[in-house]
Amino acid sequence: MAKLGIITGSKLEGACLQHGDPATELDIRCSGASSDRANIAARTSIAAGCDGLVSFGLAGGLDPVLPSGSLVVADAVICADGSKIQTDRSWVDGIKAVLEVNNIPYVVGGILGLDEIAFLPETKRSLSEGTGALCVDMESHAVVHAASMEAIPFLALRVVADTASDEIPRAASQALAPDGGVQMGTLALALAKNPAGIPGFLKLRKRSASGFETLRRVAPLLSFCRTF
Repeated sequence: MAKLGIITGSKLEGACLQHGDPATELDIRCSGASSDRANIAARTSIAAGCDGLVSFGLAGGLDPVLPSGSLVVADAVICADGSKIQTDRSWVDGIKAVLEVNNIPYVVGGILGLDEIAFLPETKRSLSEGTGALCVDMESHAVVHAASMEAIPFLALRVVADTASDEIPRAASQALAPDGGVQMGTLALALAKNPAGIPGFLKLRKRSASGFETLRRVAPLLSFCRTF
């Protein structure tokens, strides 16, 4: 039986995995939206005996046609320098088959990995045009590097929260603690200092809710990795 290392950016994303198959042994670690911590978490999971790694969570949309809640199955992770690292083909084929059986829509394409948040729609548009990636996150590139170093399977499943046309409020980036938890006091203070960001934050929360719904639907399907 495969022991899977699951790397997320937040504890809320990790909590979605409570809806997974209890027979699947998961090693869940949160990076707190830090690429460096994501790489450390991935290497720690490997040291703990994980046979494969999965990057799982929300992402920022880059493709303008993708609405919130869209599931992206990565066939490659695109790094900031333009290099591409392919995901495990058998795992991609396997999850596609399982998603289709369960009538869960998805798109396949590249995921861009960055060390910082893409806050602005114009930034997202530039990244989309320059890389062709469908979405962007801060964990997948760090995790795939760790998997590649040990030659173990890697899969990235990311769900669009903020769309390509959405701006992310700066306050939202201050809310996540290094352990992946939400710092409510810090968030409230940031919004109090800049109340103009409140509508954008409420919009982002609604977008994220759609993303979390998709993550909870996908979580039970990760058990397919035990068969590869």
